[in-house]
Amino acid sequence: MQFSVFGPVVVERDGLRVSVPRSQRRGLLALLLLNEGRLLSVDAICEALWGGAAPATARQQIQTGIHAIRMALRDLDGEDAVMAGPAGYGIAAGYGTLDLARFEEMIERARTLPPAEAAGMLRQALAQWRGPALADASGAFVEPARSRLEDQRLAAIEDLARIELARGNTEAALQEIRPLIETHPLRERLRESHMLALYRAGRPTEALESFRDLRARLAEEHGLAPGPALVALQQRIIEADPALLPGPVVRTRGNLPADTTTFVGRRAEVAEVARLLAGSRLVTLTGVGGVGKTRLAVHVGRDLAPQTPDGVWLVDLSGLGDPGLVAETVGEALGVAGQTARPPADELRDHLADRRTLLILDTCEHLVEACAHLTESLLRGAPGLRVLATSREALALPGERVYAVRPMAGSGDGAALFAERARDVDREFALARHHDQVARLCDRLDGIPLAIELAAVRLRVMTVAEMLERVDARFALLGGTRTAQARHQTLRTAIEWSHQLCSAGERALWARLSIFPGTFDLRAAEDVGASEDTADVWRVLAGLVDKSIVMREHDGRYRLLDAIREFGRERLREIGEEERSARLHRDHYHALSLRFEAEWFGPGQVEWCDRLLREDANLRAALDFGVSRPGERLRALELAAALWPLWAACGRLREGRHHLDRALAAAAEPSPQRTKALWACGHLTVGQGDLTATRRLAADCMAAATSVIAEGAGTVEAEDALIYAFHLEAVAATLAGEHAVAEVATRRALARHREGDGPPARLLTLLISRAFALLHAGDPHDAQATLAEHRAVAEGLGEIWTRSWGDYIGSQVALVMGRLNEAAALAAGSLRARYLLRDSLGMANCADTLAQVAVAAGDGERAARLLGLGHQLWRDYGHPQMGSPELRDARARCEAAARALAGDSRYEAGFAEGAALGLAEAVEDCEDPTGCLTPG
Repeated sequence: MQFSVFGPVVVERDGLRVSVPRSQRRGLLALLLLNEGRLLSVDAICEALWGGAAPATARQQIQTGIHAIRMALRDLDGEDAVMAGPAGYGIAAGYGTLDLARFEEMIERARTLPPAEAAGMLRQALAQWRGPALADASGAFVEPARSRLEDQRLAAIEDLARIELARGNTEAALQEIRPLIETHPLRERLRESHMLALYRAGRPTEALESFRDLRARLAEEHGLAPGPALVALQQRIIEADPALLPGPVVRTRGNLPADTTTFVGRRAEVAEVARLLAGSRLVTLTGVGGVGKTRLAVHVGRDLAPQTPDGVWLVDLSGLGDPGLVAETVGEALGVAGQTARPPADELRDHLADRRTLLILDTCEHLVEACAHLTESLLRGAPGLRVLATSREALALPGERVYAVRPMAGSGDGAALFAERARDVDREFALARHHDQVARLCDRLDGIPLAIELAAVRLRVMTVAEMLERVDARFALLGGTRTAQARHQTLRTAIEWSHQLCSAGERALWARLSIFPGTFDLRAAEDVGASEDTADVWRVLAGLVDKSIVMREHDGRYRLLDAIREFGRERLREIGEEERSARLHRDHYHALSLRFEAEWFGPGQVEWCDRLLREDANLRAALDFGVSRPGERLRALELAAALWPLWAACGRLREGRHHLDRALAAAAEPSPQRTKALWACGHLTVGQGDLTATRRLAADCMAAATSVIAEGAGTVEAEDALIYAFHLEAVAATLAGEHAVAEVATRRALARHREGDGPPARLLTLLISRAFALLHAGDPHDAQATLAEHRAVAEGLGEIWTRSWGDYIGSQVALVMGRLNEAAALAAGSLRARYLLRDSLGMANCADTLAQVAVAAGDGERAARLLGLGHQLWRDYGHPQMGSPELRDARARCEAAARALAGDSRYEAGFAEGAALGLAEAVEDCEDPTGCLTPG
């Protein structure tokens, strides 16, 4: 189902749209959607719908309205989305189904992206709007909510206009601004962009007229004058300040998240840590759990971002349990390929060698040795790198500066933090009336931010005075010391207090949810957490969210903070459910992975890729569970093998090989699961260019499958394995230049597939290896015929991954035949698909092909730019061009031809420009026919 509040309040599924009768009932649905995932009490609903004038029949009207909503959703088989219980009513819409949630998530993501990609993301966000928010709903809350949402929309348009201005797209910026100036003439931020855009468009008179119009309107309607920023801009336009003209586009790099709550205080600490980083390349923030190390590190990073040309990158290590994946996890955060057979630390070091980067390693204490080893290696090999670590203990490396994060002062930042969080519970909370009590409460909590935030949530059920009385009694045994151990005990006691205030069902679910190492969705929580005491998991989960035990993320997923997860895990052990919960967790992700593999060769590949990449920590934990227990190792093999399309298609070759190698080593006895894991691993090694390993895996797989078939016990799995073994042999032979071997292997694989009337998904893979072999054997016409069959199958299934491989090979075929327009279009289409799937290997192949097209068209400068882009993508690979001498030779010839066409200086300039190009900008560039399509 899809829920909409931007425009009329409606729900739809598969083209069928329903609306709840009566505007007030639509208002009730809208209210629940604006608070999606939370239970609202009847009193809260009355206040929202009628303000202070609720009728005597209010409760009856609410019940009738809920019934009407259920009936409307029943037509879409979705009545279970309505939550109802003693605590109130709510809607569980599910991730990605509410236009408001999609809009807000896209806005947050845009803030972390390079300009071109951010502009595209903002346009996607704005496309969610179908009209004025809550257009056909009524209720006291509607106008304030509509105003707030409209303000968010306007702010997004302003952001988009500013990005377009920064990119030099003045006309695009004006197109966004013009309609808003007419309807919102008093927005000063909008006027600033309008004036700047007009000035850059060569229309300074109109820019000054825009300022005068605003000044007149402000004076007439409100008796005010424009702000100082606008006055200064007016003066700079009058003086024709050359700095107002667009300069080079500055790319913002990094992945720092947007704040989900306000950052209170800590300004002196932010400045001090920044000062330490100016004098030392490694600074570690230490302190007890919950003291605010992560928030402090992120805000230091945000302040230093303008001085860090290659970005500030946050790496969350809290959900990682395998020390061997620390470097891999850092690489994933930085967007480093992760697809080669090289050690990931070496790949990282080379990637960072000539960059000025700040790396934030968050939560190192459980991986301190691995973190220290990696940090030392990176600092030695990358002189422009600085590292800011958070840990409960120092990394103990030479030159490290350690900063102990102090608790908050009760009468200062602590009280301010309590008040800020208290207003989330009680909008009328005034710190001035309770300052002394709040300060004392914060002092009793040792100034630990997490303990203070947990206490603030208690305002739902008690006053500050009552809270202080209970805290004084509970904390009396702690004494008056302020050692780190005492503060740790303070946090623990605060968490225990929250634990005791939970219901029995909430306590049980808290313990079971602690098995998740990272974020999780509602279905996973239900599969792991359901029991007799928590039959309706969503209701219990909503209570934990209300108590701030479980955090709800922007994307609709849930998580527990580290200290709260640790406490829950202890409780889980105490009640004897740790092994059971870990097995349920594994079972959930095992089932999800099997479903993923079954549905992969279909229309939802990008969505599946996005979904499973969010499950990184959970998939790793599920695999660890199986590999570490003798009785579970076959399930681990099955799970690892089922995920092969994720790792092969979505840029995770090396991590996938890591897991498959571990699982194969742990379950060495012959089995159908092992045979499948052999060919699954072969798909990854061939992408890495490790042809020796590919051939070994293909031979082992062929021997295992042949043995089963020879014994007369042939199975679908054995037949599958034999055919994929031929396929792997063929691809390895093609890349090695052994075309006769490749031709025989691809013919045998296809013949065996057709004899057994195999599944279309397997046929897609076999046709790709056949076309690839034919092309490299010098038979482009047969390759083209094979690709035509492949495209028909791919279009029938609606899949894009092997289709993108077909388009890449097709572009090579068209290039050989001299059809340059076709070659460029196919390569550009493949590049776009690979970008959506995060497949940098495929993007690198496409960049090389587009460079060859440019050379064939006589455009040496464009070829140099594309070769620079390809170099950026290939340089992190241990085996560029997938280990193929023919592909390496083709690139070398292209480089020489491009240099000859452009001349040395223009070639070097174009190459450098391409090597610095952002991937989103590269894809956008190739969507422009004048940039990517060439004459011919």
